[in-house]
Amino acid sequence: MNGSWTGLGVGVSFLLGSVTWSIASDWLTQSTPYRNVEIVSTEIDARTLHLVATFEKVECEIKALRVVGYASSVTGFLDWSDDDGLPEDEDRQEGFQTLRIAIDLGDEILSKIEIRTTHACPSRDADDATYVDRVFATIHNPRLESE
Repeated sequence: MNGSWTGLGVGVSFLLGSVTWSIASDWLTQSTPYRNVEIVSTEIDARTLHLVATFEKVECEIKALRVVGYASSVTGFLDWSDDDGLPEDEDRQEGFQTLRIAIDLGDEILSKIEIRTTHACPSRDADDATYVDRVFATIHNPRLESE
């Protein structure tokens, strides 16, 4: 009986080690589309939140930028436009960048807004791209931040 408990312990330890390695391996090998994100300003004009953020583009090609609003714990996509007139799928060059966007807040009272991105990044293990989803920035109580 004692030997079967030892075998079970070794099996569980091996399994936990494998899971830990898998998580660490994913974290170490995942590409970084951008870093050093800083929200510079938020201003509200009627139902529109104007956001200015700076960041450093590192690698990867942007595939989507989405703005998600949270109202009573329910999420929904919000319309947005680029205040510099750039197209929504503009892929910026590597280096320091400034994002200026106008977000339509609608009539809902939002508890927070997330700006989410999807990037196609070079895969370190294959010839094809790896898709990386990230939360670029979070704004809590957006109507209160500018008041």
